[in-house]
Amino acid sequence: MMTEANDEEIKSKKSKPGFSGGSRESLIKSVKTPLGFFVLVVLIVEAIMGITVSFSSGLDRTILIVGMIGLIFLLVAVVTGMAIYRPMSLYGKSVSDIKEIESSNKSISKVKMVSKPKVLCAVPLYGRELKNLEMFKSDVKIISQFFKDVTTEEELTTDKLHSLLANNNFNILHLVVCVRTKGEIILSPHVPLTSEGFEKLLAVSRPDLLIMAWCDSIHIAPMLAGKINMISIVGKIYDSQFLSWEKQFYELLSKGHPLSSAFEISRAVSQIPAVLIMKNDIIFKKT
Repeated sequence: MMTEANDEEIKSKKSKPGFSGGSRESLIKSVKTPLGFFVLVVLIVEAIMGITVSFSSGLDRTILIVGMIGLIFLLVAVVTGMAIYRPMSLYGKSVSDIKEIESSNKSISKVKMVSKPKVLCAVPLYGRELKNLEMFKSDVKIISQFFKDVTTEEELTTDKLHSLLANNNFNILHLVVCVRTKGEIILSPHVPLTSEGFEKLLAVSRPDLLIMAWCDSIHIAPMLAGKINMISIVGKIYDSQFLSWEKQFYELLSKGHPLSSAFEISRAVSQIPAVLIMKNDIIFKKT
């Protein structure tokens, strides 16, 4: 017969930490990207070398320590190179993944008509450099050429974004904001706006089109796919390249071209590294 004391003893043994089969399996499952794999390999190798160092001395010990340090620098160099030349590969995404997302656009047949669209063009004060402000002003100038009802905000915060969306029915949101790899939006120095929080804010106004005008803004796409029409940037982009695309895109949009057509034509001409994820096609009518 098992007593309560025996039962407690068995439970305590099961709860003791250790590298069990379950923890090993969960560790492997947590590695879902190339970046995570790199980190795991380095940690394992560093642990093995660290144990070996404790049993070594003299020249062998020195070589192992130098090797450990060198391995860290090698990882930094590899990740930096990938971040510059193949940024999406760090997170397990490739060009084929993006094409697969875009291919779903072709199955959308419904077209929504929007008359006299209202546009919000905004940039946060936090983390903004002078060139970002100049870029923002260029954005506003271009958009105002083709649409009359344009609201601007040069010091965007989470509270201001909520207020703007709650009190206005914007059809187009053009946001010049930084997006982190986890889909977080940087509007303040202390608490980033999570993708879930951003989704909730968008639900207040339900805009027809969201344009995330910042490098690597593709990171927020998976969280909003199918919930809103969105254009985001993949990797890095030159300001001049973006402005060229922007002028072509908004001009086509203002002349009654469907969103899908305006995006495809302007992207093909400017060669912008961007992706359109659609919920439904739209035609914006100025009158």
